[in-house]
Amino acid sequence: MGCIVDDGHRRGIFSWYGYLKPLEERLESVRSVGFDSLMLWWGDALAFSEHGKADLVRLVRHKGLRIENIHVPYLDANDIWSDDGARRRRLVGNVTEWIRDCADFGIPTLVMHISYYLDLPAPTEAGLDAMVALVEEARRSGVRIALENTDRLEFLEYLLDGIDNPSLGLCYDTSHGRLQEERPFSLLRKYGNRLFALHLSDNDGLDDRHWALGKGVVDWSAFADALAAGERPPVLCLEVIQDDPEEDETTFLRRSLAFLDRLAGDVTDMRKRRIRRV
Repeated sequence: MGCIVDDGHRRGIFSWYGYLKPLEERLESVRSVGFDSLMLWWGDALAFSEHGKADLVRLVRHKGLRIENIHVPYLDANDIWSDDGARRRRLVGNVTEWIRDCADFGIPTLVMHISYYLDLPAPTEAGLDAMVALVEEARRSGVRIALENTDRLEFLEYLLDGIDNPSLGLCYDTSHGRLQEERPFSLLRKYGNRLFALHLSDNDGLDDRHWALGKGVVDWSAFADALAAGERPPVLCLEVIQDDPEEDETTFLRRSLAFLDRLAGDVTDMRKRRIRRV
């Protein structure tokens, strides 16, 4: 079993990281290496292709892993901004069901997109109202909604700035941030105290590659500094996919966890220096 450094940061990984094997075997690998948290895909046939909802949750916890959050489908994310009220209501209904799943299974956070290659001129009040309804449902259910930074940051900022509610926050994806932000980690610095989830991966500056940390061009020292400026995140969670068919699963997972250990140490050191300066 790997050793989790006692720095207050949990280490997590998305349940799919590129190795074709049954979920139960992947969970065993993840836990045996030393991860303690997991992010699950949720809400469609792919999510429950091996196990139904209850059995899936039971299996993950039986393996000794915490379910940090669920990530829900995003192909219809644009419907929240639609002029068609039926489409908006359908989306709200789906997300409401997933919020209630979180409450029923004791999962603290739901991650969702609010755009998918969006081709609209500006955010709409109808979209804001739809999100207000979802956030209120989350508040009543004791669940948090984390909006992920994707391709249209103005839509994300419109919702986070327009809804002042502790049940709504940010899921920060480092790969998306490297591709979309003019100033590195500006969004993380702006909303660091509303950070509910992290998707950590690297890229080449051209596309969302989901590379292992350190392989691409993401400035991890600058990321650690930005993260240290906000409140401590609940988990350092990888959203990586192996891209070397010659590398065995255990080696990949150990290498990924080792980078998280170094990153967690950097964040802790930078936070301590900030406290001393104050």
